Amino acid sequence: MKGIEPTLKKIKILRNVKDHNQKTMGEKLNLSESAYNKIENGETDLTMQKLAQIANIFGVDKENLSNNNKTINVVFTSANETIVIINNHQINNNNENNFIDYLKSEFNKQRQELETKNEIIQTLKQEINNLKKIS
Repeated sequence: MKGIEPTLKKIKILRNVKDHNQKTMGEKLNLSESAYNKIENGETDLTMQKLAQIANIFGVDKENLSNNNKTINVVFTSANETIVIINNHQINNNNENNFIDYLKSEFNKQRQELETKNEIIQTLKQEINNLKKIS
């Protein structure tokens, strides 16, 4: 169930943001509280149909729930709060500085990765030139 864990974490975060307990979610999905608990904890497979129903309850696209890359996955806005889930980390109005720090950190990681790839490109270009001289 490792591949589904990020999706289940997002579902749990959104359930808490929406102030739903597992019993309420079960009722909305025509399941018992125990059956819903097993889905959220990865003990029962989360079908695409259930994923679509859960996304509908939260008002988000199911692709946002199941997308595991490092993009903004889910944005939930209410009258007084905005919740963003990035790379499975919850960020809201109360921890805006954490959000900025997170973005800076991600930017620095990307810059370092780009620099490393540019170094590899330069090394490969140099090797190509050396091979051309040998031929």
